[in-house]
Amino acid sequence: MSSKTRQANSSGTESPLLALNLIAKAIKSQHGATLAFDHVFSCEIEPFKQAYIERNFAPPILFRDVTELGGRKAHTAYGSLVEVPGNVDVGCLLGRADARSSSLEPHVSTTPT
Repeated sequence: MSSKTRQANSSGTESPLLALNLIAKAIKSQHGATLAFDHVFSCEIEPFKQAYIERNFAPPILFRDVTELGGRKAHTAYGSLVEVPGNVDVGCLLGRADARSSSLEPHVSTTPT
């Protein structure tokens, strides 16, 4: 199999990477084939989630705001303005429209008023 490049934009805090690694292991053990991929960048707006992603996945680029990714450049979690990689074969975009209602934000009520 050829190597594919991928990005992760997920409020599942990199769950697509974890799943893809498990799929690659299963393919290798059951079929002897290698599924290779490159982690091109991640995106997360919450600082504590950015820290988790940086510590556990070390993406080459960690963008801050997914809404900036439609342009040629976007801000990283550290404030730099860098080019958004454009040659990506697979992209995963997961999450909620309103991150404030996430279960990781316990001080915000998710109960309708």
